[in-house]
Amino acid sequence: MLWFPRTDGRKGATIVGIGEATIKHRDDELGPDGKLSPKAGTEELVRTRIRVPLSWELVKDKNNPDRPDYAYRMYLAARSAFQTVIGEKPETIGHLIEFLCTIPCNYRVIQIGVPTKKNPEPSGEPGTMVVGITGVKQ
Repeated sequence: MLWFPRTDGRKGATIVGIGEATIKHRDDELGPDGKLSPKAGTEELVRTRIRVPLSWELVKDKNNPDRPDYAYRMYLAARSAFQTVIGEKPETIGHLIEFLCTIPCNYRVIQIGVPTKKNPEPSGEPGTMVVGITGVKQ
């Protein structure tokens, strides 16, 4: 994993890398032809790009002002993973970034932009989105 400073002026970093993921295909997953995919209901191990924007500046979500935005929620998840593995909160943001770049963690990833029964014509490019980070005790 590598990290880069945010370029939008906000305090934070973006963690990027390649991870292995077990994709659980939905029972109602559609293929390119619009019919039920032969992979529906199965699992497969794939390598996928991991990209996690982090920010320790609390900013409210634009669509739900009662909730922090995605980058802050990922920061909280990363901090919780650090605490699970190390047993204490990170002293500095550098410790947290070093932890994410060097210690294996579980990243919960969802597929976005792929056709499903509920959304047969999704907008945007197919890809993945990290929705959770948990620490792995050794």
